[in-house]
Amino acid sequence: VPVSIDNGSSCYLSKEYKNIIFLLKFAGIDSGLTPEEIRDGVANLLTFPHIGLPANMISDIATKAMNKRINQLPSLLLQYASTLKIPFQKHKVKSRSKALQVILDMACMGADSDRIIKAYQRETDLYSSLEKLSLKETEATETIDRCKSLISFIEGKGNPKSAIEWLESLNQKRIALSQESEKVKISSIHKSKGLEYDFVFLTGLEDGRFPYEKDPSKGNAIDIEAERRLFYVGMTRAVQCLFLDVPHCPVFLKISNDLSRKTIVSRFLEDIN
Repeated sequence: VPVSIDNGSSCYLSKEYKNIIFLLKFAGIDSGLTPEEIRDGVANLLTFPHIGLPANMISDIATKAMNKRINQLPSLLLQYASTLKIPFQKHKVKSRSKALQVILDMACMGADSDRIIKAYQRETDLYSSLEKLSLKETEATETIDRCKSLISFIEGKGNPKSAIEWLESLNQKRIALSQESEKVKISSIHKSKGLEYDFVFLTGLEDGRFPYEKDPSKGNAIDIEAERRLFYVGMTRAVQCLFLDVPHCPVFLKISNDLSRKTIVSRFLEDIN
């Protein structure tokens, strides 16, 4: 279905998608990468999560990687670590080398793509690092959610080569559909204030998502009245027809990283009744 994203971009353009694609190409030892793609991919990968080196050092490593086979990156990082004087930096570079070697070994043993990316996430402590390094909690949450969604998306798609081919075929279809004149508009409720549409779909209507509940362990409480007002704004954007959707798809639950939980219908739907 042709779509347009209001003041946003496709996940295919996100840095998380680009890094995961590069990781899969690295794991699959993709010889089709140009030296420039290797340089840019390595530079981005060393900030996913950030390796703790200044930009000039990251650029230096990425430039050196251009003239190496891609599977030599772990050994290149070890060599670079031996030249560092600061223990923290030395440790970080060695740890990243180990993480990359782990996923290379997994790929050689025939591991599926989602298991390879999950291994990288564990070895680099990706999610915790993103939370610590982000200036805003919401930015970290959105980045982590995108990563989890992409990992769930490639589940069952086989080895890195198969997963890459599948993702790139979908991207080509997305590009073709983007040329269509009539599209479904995807927007947030905040951005739709003051606007009206003939048909409106409000999705993800479950407690914890709408109303949105932040991590209770961090002392975050739900502002119910603000969320209720937002829900009212969303409903009143519809001129002809309003669709209210409660998720029940297993894929959605996997993205939420909790297969055991049951969907709890948003309390706002109960208010309507």
